[in-house]
Amino acid sequence: MSADFRGHGAEQGPGAGLRQTSYNTGAGGGGHGGRGGRGSAGLQTSYSYDSIYEPTQYGSGGGNGLYGWVGGRGGGRIVFEISEMLRLEGLVHANGGPGSGNFNGSGGGAGGSIVIRALNFDGEGTVSVNGGSGFSSHAPHAGGGAGGRIAVYYNGNYTFIGSFQSYGGTSQAEWGGAGTVYMENNRNASRPYRTLRIDNRVSLNGPSRLQEIQELKLAGNKADYPYYMTSYRAPNGIVLSTTGTPYCYRTVSHDSRQCETGNPMLTNLFLTTSDHYYTQDSNPVVTYLFPLPLYLEYLLVYPYCHSWFWTKYHVRIYLSNAEVAGSSDWINPTYCLQGQPGRMDVGLTVDKVSN
Repeated sequence: MSADFRGHGAEQGPGAGLRQTSYNTGAGGGGHGGRGGRGSAGLQTSYSYDSIYEPTQYGSGGGNGLYGWVGGRGGGRIVFEISEMLRLEGLVHANGGPGSGNFNGSGGGAGGSIVIRALNFDGEGTVSVNGGSGFSSHAPHAGGGAGGRIAVYYNGNYTFIGSFQSYGGTSQAEWGGAGTVYMENNRNASRPYRTLRIDNRVSLNGPSRLQEIQELKLAGNKADYPYYMTSYRAPNGIVLSTTGTPYCYRTVSHDSRQCETGNPMLTNLFLTTSDHYYTQDSNPVVTYLFPLPLYLEYLLVYPYCHSWFWTKYHVRIYLSNAEVAGSSDWINPTYCLQGQPGRMDVGLTVDKVSN
């Protein structure tokens, strides 16, 4: 029994996936029981929603890619109301659809909802509300769709030895978040026994571990962007600003907005995490404003490389406009030609960094 791809269409639903942009951010996966996976270089992701106990919603669709590639549809909804015995030997699924594409693909759709109410439950089949995979044949990669939600209620005998799956869709950028599997045994009505499972294909031969710490990748595009601008908003929502006006040695003769040589543009800071821009102003302050609070484990500060002197920097870190951490130090640039940065440990949730 299948309700695959019967939910919300691409970029539709409460957890609609974010579309790919032309600024190197990949499409996001749709959300439902978990959050949709982020596309490559993406910062924001789609939301999870619906009830763990009484899921009624469809899965949301994945974000569209460029050139008309459509995000995967979300999964639909299936409800069993069985007065006696449910013996499940086959497959019941409301999975989300995979993303599609050629080079710049789309996000996977989220899994849907399955609710089972029975007196007795037996069999060895499979119940699944898995998210669809994000299409990832070429960078930028798309995120996987989230898993959906399953709820099972029974009052009598439970001899089912099959499997429940609410996995997030796979992706080379970020998998979709796991959905939920809720089970309630009401044989003792006054003291029901409840179980909640959240599983994203965790291996059982070792300890489970959540790993959410990763390098913050900034995506941007300097095409047709005036070199002298002191503020820039990236597609992933980060706003970068500076008090030091970008400077270039020589502009392109037919377009005074563009530089012919050097690294004058503020948007260069969005190309990689160790790039730079050039200014003639002394002591410029560069500020990163995040669109939502992020846990910041540490900062790497790359100095200007010169064998004659050290480089001084002063970092201030904020949450809700209150300074929560800061550092003033010198970096020895002896090894900076080998890419040796200064490291500042933070370990806080922040929404703005200036240095």
